[in-house]
Amino acid sequence: MSTGHGMEAGAATEANHIVNGIFLGSAIAAQDVEAMKKRSISHVLICHPDMAEAHPNHFAYGRMPLPDTTESNLLELLPDALEFLCEARGSGGCVFVHCAKGISRSASCVIALLMFERGLSFSEAWQTCKQKRPIVYPNVGFQEQLKHFESLLSCNDRTAPWPERLRQLRPLVPRGSLEEPGSHFKIHDAIGQAMGAMLGDLEAFLEEAASEPDMSQRQAEVWKRHGPFFENVQLYHALPSDQTLLQRTRLTAEKVCRFASGGKAVKGGGSAANKALALDDNNKAMALGKMMLAWVNASGPSLGQGKLLLGGEYDSDSESEERDSGRRSRSRSPNKVLLMCCYYCCCCCYY
Repeated sequence: MSTGHGMEAGAATEANHIVNGIFLGSAIAAQDVEAMKKRSISHVLICHPDMAEAHPNHFAYGRMPLPDTTESNLLELLPDALEFLCEARGSGGCVFVHCAKGISRSASCVIALLMFERGLSFSEAWQTCKQKRPIVYPNVGFQEQLKHFESLLSCNDRTAPWPERLRQLRPLVPRGSLEEPGSHFKIHDAIGQAMGAMLGDLEAFLEEAASEPDMSQRQAEVWKRHGPFFENVQLYHALPSDQTLLQRTRLTAEKVCRFASGGKAVKGGGSAANKALALDDNNKAMALGKMMLAWVNASGPSLGQGKLLLGGEYDSDSESEERDSGRRSRSRSPNKVLLMCCYYCCCCCYY
């Protein structure tokens, strides 16, 4: 996992106590039966389609069979997952929720639980979860689904017992593929709207920076907000339905790179510490611009926009074949891996 997620060494192997009766962590943490017992874990929810139950003789297991792709239907699986969590804790149990790394899938499930039980918004629930486990970052598709989940919960009677609330919720969640024209929640439209909003923020900042001599404080906030988002979009090969976002992203990315390499980039003045901070901001800006361009290059063939806009090779036939069969490829050529590592070295840590 890249340092762009703000992960310290070993952080993904830990189990973090989020709220009463709920721990969140990784598959590695789920292997340590003694540590699990010390935490008084009684139940385990695996947020993965086929990951094995590590200790079936010691804990009661549930499963949310969710692939970690932006198109996977998280919403459809949430009622059963929430039922498992509510039943376990209602009987006095303590649940460890995990996927592979404890970053996207299992984090999304715990965020949904906080929204369901506490009436929190998506952003409030994410922040609550992040305070206890800083590396949580649902993939951009899950983020948009959880925003939709927030709207579904607004119609839910919070005064009713949780079984009744789940009964009300089940017919509201979209079923099947979120990529089909008939789906009442279209994931690629939602991803496109999120990308459009983030690009709008970046465009506004760059326009403001053109007339402001010192944007150091504002710049740091921009990279912290946009860096992880576009890294996530790039890593998960997220695709919007609006193809005009491809060109818009390319143009904005080029402006970000120019901003970082010269012109209005913050040069830093005064103390060595100030200069170091300015250099760090410039490196993050360059990393962001390159990640955005990498997404444009990889997504162009999928969106019917032709070949790469930068150097390198793109195996469009093999990747499109995997997409057509419903499997999103996570493999990259050595050149791509090296390229991404360079971005992360520049980026260092957005958080």
